[in-house]
Amino acid sequence: MAEYKSFAKEEGFAPDAVPDITPYIDENLEKLRQSEKQNIQDQFTVDKQRATELGSSLKQLGNLSKTAGKFIFDREMEYRDRETAKIEQERYAEYIQNPEGFVDDLFEEQVAEVQELNKATEDLGGETYLRTGNHEVAKQVRELSGWREIRTARIDLALASQYYESYLGKQLLGNKSITDQKTRGAAIEKARAAFMKQFQLDKGFSDDMLGTHLYPNQMKLHAKLMKEGAALDQQSENFVEVTEATTLFEDDLDLASLVNTLANTYDEQGKLLGRGRGFDKAIEHIGKMFQAGTLSADQLEAIKGQEMPGMNGKTYGEMKGTQFENLTQKLASEERANNEAIRAQNHEEAKLLVDEYMDKYRSGDVIPTVKDVEELQKRYRQLSGGKESAELTALTKDTASAATVAEANARFENLYLAGILTPDMVLAIPSLKVHQKWLPLATQLHKARSAAVKTEHKALDELVDTTPGLSATVDGKRGFESVMIKAELKGEFDRRLSELIRSNPSGGVTPELVNQALAETKALYEQGVNNPNSIYFFDTSNPKPGFKRYRNRLAGSATAEQVEQSRNRLVEATQSLQTHGVEALDMPGEILTAKDFEVMDKALQKPGFVMPGIISYVASETGLLPLEVIRRQREALDLPPLPIPPSLQSVENKLTPTAQALLNKYSSVDRSRRGLSQIREFDSSIVPNGYGPKIQEAATKYNIPVGILTGLIEQESGFKPRAVSSAGAMGLAQFMPRTAEQMGVDPYNPDSAIDGAGKYLRHLMDNYGFDLKTAIYAYNAGPRNIQKYGIGATTENKNYYPNIIKHASKYGYGVEALNDPAIMRPLFGSS
Repeated sequence: MAEYKSFAKEEGFAPDAVPDITPYIDENLEKLRQSEKQNIQDQFTVDKQRATELGSSLKQLGNLSKTAGKFIFDREMEYRDRETAKIEQERYAEYIQNPEGFVDDLFEEQVAEVQELNKATEDLGGETYLRTGNHEVAKQVRELSGWREIRTARIDLALASQYYESYLGKQLLGNKSITDQKTRGAAIEKARAAFMKQFQLDKGFSDDMLGTHLYPNQMKLHAKLMKEGAALDQQSENFVEVTEATTLFEDDLDLASLVNTLANTYDEQGKLLGRGRGFDKAIEHIGKMFQAGTLSADQLEAIKGQEMPGMNGKTYGEMKGTQFENLTQKLASEERANNEAIRAQNHEEAKLLVDEYMDKYRSGDVIPTVKDVEELQKRYRQLSGGKESAELTALTKDTASAATVAEANARFENLYLAGILTPDMVLAIPSLKVHQKWLPLATQLHKARSAAVKTEHKALDELVDTTPGLSATVDGKRGFESVMIKAELKGEFDRRLSELIRSNPSGGVTPELVNQALAETKALYEQGVNNPNSIYFFDTSNPKPGFKRYRNRLAGSATAEQVEQSRNRLVEATQSLQTHGVEALDMPGEILTAKDFEVMDKALQKPGFVMPGIISYVASETGLLPLEVIRRQREALDLPPLPIPPSLQSVENKLTPTAQALLNKYSSVDRSRRGLSQIREFDSSIVPNGYGPKIQEAATKYNIPVGILTGLIEQESGFKPRAVSSAGAMGLAQFMPRTAEQMGVDPYNPDSAIDGAGKYLRHLMDNYGFDLKTAIYAYNAGPRNIQKYGIGATTENKNYYPNIIKHASKYGYGVEALNDPAIMRPLFGSS
């Protein structure tokens, strides 16, 4: 080791003690280390903050980039869609320009070749399966030809073509932007483009395939819709022109201007009226103004005095004298009819007074006296223009009359023995003696005919049903002969019971009397079944066993003679019209007799009146309205005016003359429907059997168009409340038992059935998401079947909605029906 050598000592510096500076050095070093560490930490914090900020910026940039990318992608897809649609529209336009040259000449031939090749691959696939047993391999072999893709495309396009008709109609229906042919064509093209895009028909199909299986049908559909639209536009414009012209005429009474405008309008067939028919229309409007009281007789004369253009100063009255004379006669005739209507109203009021008095009399509320009856008769004469009430005349003669009592006693004797005398019949005679004698017997008889003998009547039914040899018909019911024999037998029982009651000292109905009458009646039948001279004789030797004598009696009253009489009558009416022309209607009994009108008057008071065939025939031959035929024949016979039923009043008041002509001159269902379709509002009076108000109530309640609901009920049952279908559907609305139970409907109760029909349609819409049209189809097929198989799975269901809309067009739904492309337009199979 080297020896220590002190340089300080040598230099003369030798302190006693040298201080230790190591701790200070260490402290300074530690401070230096801490400072360096702090500097590093501070720098890390700064760097971390910068990194975070940079990361956030990069993230935001990334999001911005993603958003921009999506925007660019969406714009690209939108552009592609537009370009695809544009290309498809160009393809369709190219097809329109050249339908024959659009499809490759060899296309069908190539398809046929593929189909032939498919037959070979089908056979090869079958052989492959037999050899390998591998279904997948065999399937691949069968599909080698490519026919499957062609077949699928053809099916898809065929279905699309079928659906396009209803799709396009729905798009155009209610489109308020359609005002003319230009806007209609634009709407059709827009709807077609939307259809092609919605169902992806604008891609995936070749031009040849589209030009063969889709474009032709679309082009035909568009052409027909445009043609029909043009006709509708023409009629709409025509209506406006006529309305404006007639309104202006009512202000200035310028006949020349009115005729000129009407001459340049069109009729319902789209034909120009011309000056002749234009003048007829003007005369017709003048007549309506006169009827409405907006035109006076002086004004009519002033119109006749106006100069007719191009006639060298001659007036309309001079040049068109015949037409104005016809108008004058028609107005005079209508005036007479109006006066007759007033007289008829007074007569009806008089009749009502008599009816009320007779009702009180029959119910026992009043006892008639000669003075009272004469006073009422006097009032009747005042109201009816001097005529007398036959009922009051008879009552005057019979009141307190010995002859009346004698006649009543004789008549009641026969009625009682026949078992049909009723208390009402007795009370109708104003005689206390008659009441005392016959009322107790009639009351007892009435009771005997009611609940007391139901069991006995049933026993007689069973007696006939068990007749040896009497077999049931196919439907399980007895034939008509046996039904009538039962009625004969029960009538015999009632007569015998009446005699026994009358002979009973106590004057009452006892079980013993009932049993005796039943035993006697049964014995009569059992003996008569084997007696050829009895009405009850049952012939078993005939190939068709039956009640021979009753059958012969029916044969004696066959309708062959009646048919011959009807035929002769038609011939006579034709000959009379040929000989006398329309004047035949003014000859008493030439067409109709007083007896005919007696029957007709009764029928008119019942709902659903049908015009007799002879009247419709004469109306069609003469060009007159049926009511005019009736009116003139009644006048010729000196009969009072005919009370017009509400249904005919609706036709007269609400239909145009053209529509009335369709109804009167042509008897086909379609012509009548088109005529009635012009009634723009629902009229309950034309609904058969008085069901109109209830249908209207149900339609309002369930928010169903009233015409639709009426048409549905007509389609289902023809307004027959007891109708039963072969499938078991019941009543007016044809409810199946289960559906009726679910909806709480009594199918045979008309009010319940009508309400139930509206309720069920609303149920189908609210619970199955159906629109009204689909709900109507579901009403027929059932909602589950519609969901499973779709609309029109059966022929009946396919035609169901169109039939209902056609019916509905008669009940104020005509405008909607005409706008329904699937119903009333010729393109879609309207009649």
